[in-house]
Amino acid sequence: MAPKRSVDRRVILHGGMPKTGSTSIQSALCSDRGRAVLSAVQVQILTTPAPKPGGNYSRYFHSHRGAPRSLSPAVHAANVEAMTAEIRDTLANLPAGHSVLISAEAFADIAIRDCEAFKRIRDYLGEFFTDLTFQAYIREPLSYACSRFQQGVKPGDQGPKLLKSAIAACDVATLIRNANEVFGRA
Repeated sequence: MAPKRSVDRRVILHGGMPKTGSTSIQSALCSDRGRAVLSAVQVQILTTPAPKPGGNYSRYFHSHRGAPRSLSPAVHAANVEAMTAEIRDTLANLPAGHSVLISAEAFADIAIRDCEAFKRIRDYLGEFFTDLTFQAYIREPLSYACSRFQQGVKPGDQGPKLLKSAIAACDVATLIRNANEVFGRA
C-alpha cells in the first residue's frame, strides 16, 4: 500500500542524457558530504543498494518498458517487485516536509523512446507525491554524438551502427517535447 500523499511530498526526477555527467552528479550526491548537504535542505536521495550503491535507479524505471530480452518474465517481475518494495519502504519512512530526489539516466532515454512508459512512471510516482518535477541535462547533440562515437570505437564497435545509435540517443527535441507533455514545462 502506498503511503498517503500530502502537500509536502515533492519528488525531483533527475535524468541526464548520456555523457552529461549524471553518474558524477549521482556519486557526489551519494557521498557523505552530498548527503549532508541534501539533508540540510530536507532532500533525501533514493539510492540503489549494495553491492553497487549510488543514485541510479535506471534499471527500475526501464522496467516500465517491459521485460528485457535477457530476462525471463518471471525474473523480471520478481526484480520489479523487489525494487518497488524498496521504493515504497523508503517513501513510507520519509520525514515530513522532505523532498525526494530520484536520479536515473533512464528518464531521458525513456522520454525519448517511449512516452507511454514515461507516463506510467509519472502515474506510479503520483501515488506518492503531489508535486513531480523533471529535470534533464542535455548536451549539444553534435558534441555528444562525437563523444559517444569515440567512446564506442575504442572497444571495437562498428562505426556506422554506433553512429546511428549515438545520434538517436541525443534526440533533444523529442526529450523536451515528451517531458513537456508528461510533466509540463521541463
